[in-house]
Amino acid sequence: MVEDRLTVLSDIDVLVVLPHKPGFKEAVELRAKILEEAEKLGLPLYAPIELHIIGREELTRYTRKGKIMKISPS
Repeated sequence: MVEDRLTVLSDIDVLVVLPHKPGFKEAVELRAKILEEAEKLGLPLYAPIELHIIGREELTRYTRKGKIMKISPS
C-alpha cells in the first residue's frame, strides 16, 4: 500500500494478484521466482520487500486497508 511517509522502519509492500487463490506451495514457489528475478535485476537480498501473493477475491481486503498503486506488466 502506498503511504505519503517514509521512516527508517519502512518496507516496500508488493501485492501480487492472481486470477485464483494460490495454495501455500504455489505462493512459496512464486515468491522465490520473483525474488530471484529481482536479485538478477540488482535488488539486494537485504532490501526490505514484503510480497503479498493473493487471489483476486482477496483484493477487497487490501483495498480497504490503504492506497494501492496498480502496475501492469509491460
